[in-house]
Amino acid sequence: MNTFPLNQSYERASFLKFLRSFLDDFSQDIEPLYMPTKSQFAQDCFRLGHDNSLDLEVYEIHHTSTNDARVGIAKEAFKLLFSESLSNRALVVFVPEGSKQWRLSLLQIEAEVNEKGRVEKTYSNPRRHSYLLGEGGSLTTPQKFLFDMGPIQARKDGNKQLSAVEDLQSRFSVEALTKEFYNKLYNWYLWAVEPSTGVTFPNLVNTSKDDRDDIAIKIIRLITRLLFVWFIKQKKLVPAEIFDETELNKILANFDPQSEKDGKYYNAILQNLFFATLNNEIDNAALCRNRSKARVPALVSRHFSGIATKRRGSRSNPKK
Repeated sequence: MNTFPLNQSYERASFLKFLRSFLDDFSQDIEPLYMPTKSQFAQDCFRLGHDNSLDLEVYEIHHTSTNDARVGIAKEAFKLLFSESLSNRALVVFVPEGSKQWRLSLLQIEAEVNEKGRVEKTYSNPRRHSYLLGEGGSLTTPQKFLFDMGPIQARKDGNKQLSAVEDLQSRFSVEALTKEFYNKLYNWYLWAVEPSTGVTFPNLVNTSKDDRDDIAIKIIRLITRLLFVWFIKQKKLVPAEIFDETELNKILANFDPQSEKDGKYYNAILQNLFFATLNNEIDNAALCRNRSKARVPALVSRHFSGIATKRRGSRSNPKK
């Protein structure tokens, strides 16, 4: 059961309720904190409490960065942790000023012996132990790891026994999340190439005999194109409207996003994006200029060049 809505702005009371269910030994103790040095990003800082069994601080930091400055603001959070606490790890809520998005990160300071035998501090990578929450954030992964898996505790992970601290680390580990994502993607690929699935990529228009020729290669090409386009969409280099069903209904006549036969989305949007827009200068990107009124950079890639050469009288839209 969710104790706060993942897709809404940060609200302290709801987050504290979450902490009491997520951390078995959490003790609430709210107090203001002050940065040890002049801050570039951090504005207001608070300690929300502490989990003794995990030796974990919980901080709330409001900052003025207009961008998602994970590295810069995390450096300031590390300074705060180092100066204000004897703990070497903290859950930190980063709340940007005037934004409906916020970030929940696990920060850790470890002591390691270097090649010269000296002990030095190492810091966890803020890009790799973090969730972007609030409006427009991805909800599936945080839903699973923050809520569905229950409170932090010692548990079995396959044949490996995890301590409570290792469980906490695994919930914020990008390696674990990446492995889960690619396992799901690989399972989808295996499903798509199975003959019983019925996925085809028609080639010559006068025959259906070649519709499954090189199907594995074509599915891989489709996956890599989609991943690349989604990446540049997340970076706001292509308009979000072309991934929005409501907006697509305004662009495409009789658009049915659930259709297994209609190739309008592939032909009108993805194919244009792959082989026209991303291979052209901005002034020639007709799809972006005329349909979405957004500007898309020319991104020349093998994803969108040699593959686009078509035989006369051929088709290229996948069917299911």
